[in-house]
Amino acid sequence: MAYLMEQRFPFATHGRTDWSRDHPYFDYDNGAPAEVIRDRILQVLTGDPGIDGIIVGSTVARMAAVVAADVFESAVLMQGRQIDVFGKEAMPFRSLFRKELLSMPEAVKRAGRFLARAALQAIQSPELPPLQELEVPVESAFE
Repeated sequence: MAYLMEQRFPFATHGRTDWSRDHPYFDYDNGAPAEVIRDRILQVLTGDPGIDGIIVGSTVARMAAVVAADVFESAVLMQGRQIDVFGKEAMPFRSLFRKELLSMPEAVKRAGRFLARAALQAIQSPELPPLQELEVPVESAFE
């Protein structure tokens, strides 16, 4: 990124960088790696077995949460009770794990369109501030 910026080469990124305030980007507000998420969720569930739901912010976190919930449910013998997992997904993965998962889709097409506009603006009007967008969840998007 630094090289592209030094050369004044127009570009847009999918994700933020160390230089994000100076170039166009589109990003999703995601969290920690899957293993950290899984381990932390297991730790919390072990400390409070009364928890019956988990909310996560990305597809990776959601898969980690489902694994953690499955491990916990199997180990604790929850007698038919299931931990609900809510999360965001870029593609419809929920039916691969648990059909009853609640989800909010990421606007992948919208991100692509935005990045195309941002790159074109960077080429055609480099004096303008870079286009930047951070997708923030809204309740109407939940499935």
